[in-house]
Amino acid sequence: MSAAVLIVLAGVGCSSSSGGGSSGGKITITELDYFTSSGANTAVNWYNQQFEKSHPNITVNREVVPFANLITKVLQEASAGDLPNIVMLDNPNVPEVAATGQLKPLNGLPGFTTSGYDPGAISECTYQGKQYCYPIGTNTIGIFYNKAMLAAAHLSPPTTWAQLQSDAKALTRGSTYGIAFDATADEQSTWQLEPFFWSNGGSLTDVDTPAFAQSLQLWVNMVKDGSAAKSVVSNGLAASWAWLGFPAAGVGHQVGA
Repeated sequence: MSAAVLIVLAGVGCSSSSGGGSSGGKITITELDYFTSSGANTAVNWYNQQFEKSHPNITVNREVVPFANLITKVLQEASAGDLPNIVMLDNPNVPEVAATGQLKPLNGLPGFTTSGYDPGAISECTYQGKQYCYPIGTNTIGIFYNKAMLAAAHLSPPTTWAQLQSDAKALTRGSTYGIAFDATADEQSTWQLEPFFWSNGGSLTDVDTPAFAQSLQLWVNMVKDGSAAKSVVSNGLAASWAWLGFPAAGVGHQVGA
């Protein structure tokens, strides 16, 4: 599971240069996030504007950085004791940032509750028994397929690995690949491979097993037989959409969320 989480890093009104401040009853909250895409960027700006309208004494000072630069920036600012009031993080980074000792636990704050949250999602915001964030969105992996392409090839949606591989091969024609996935050397490929070895009886606590090796071999086989582009190891999922000529993901499209 991948999730964006909202972390409260410092009390409003602190004197840090980037951490916000207050003057004459006016409060400034500094907020850092990685929502650089047009839709997400617009949504966050709209939300901040609505918040300021309902809290006229508060100004939100927003900073946006690319996701690839986010954790480096946050850790640098934590080391300098100069974190913003609020930051958006990917859930795997929460323990690393909490371990710096620069985060403010939410436990005991007015209105604090974890009621209504999925236990798995809320546990990702917990470090050494304390709550440091709230999940604001989670997603998971699915295989999407193009009904028209499968119908034209007289194929049915795959229900086994063998079918997945044979369908992807049958749908590969000319410059169109039958399947795509992200095999880049980062967390994205790990995240996309996990459901394969889970469905094969694997566990994250022990990846040195046949279940994991077989899952990885499935991807290798589809690259070797030409069903997936060799550049899945370098270009990632977003670029592979163009190889298939479709905006979505799966068989006849791509594997993705």
